[in-house]
Amino acid sequence: MGWLTALQADDIEFTPARVVHVRRAVERGPSGAAALKPPKNGKVRTTIFPRSLANEMRVHVDDARAAGGPQALLFPAARGGIARRSEFQPIWARAADAAGWPMKRPLRRSAGYGEKGKGWRWTGAARWQPHDLRHVAAC
Repeated sequence: MGWLTALQADDIEFTPARVVHVRRAVERGPSGAAALKPPKNGKVRTTIFPRSLANEMRVHVDDARAAGGPQALLFPAARGGIARRSEFQPIWARAADAAGWPMKRPLRRSAGYGEKGKGWRWTGAARWQPHDLRHVAAC
């Protein structure tokens, strides 16, 4: 998932083809600080994305570019910067559920989260994770 949270606006192309360039990944050091690094094996990977996502993706990329320029993260943390896995996972579970994908654990709101246990967050687990989609796309 480090490659997904490292995607920037200039990594997505819409013409002449719908292309995603994986140019970097997120690495967390022993202190937990996040940094961008070259992708696995230092090789840029390029793949396509389906036409059915193009309109929504274009709006998302344009919004990110308008807010932060070509290097703006497409999936930043809620307060900006590089998102942690724990921040991205609830978003992924909600999106998978909305798409009608099978779930390992059903989507629900959990209580007792955050300061003084008064908050809530989405929990659940989709059968497919971002890494699984890379394998599907390769087929």
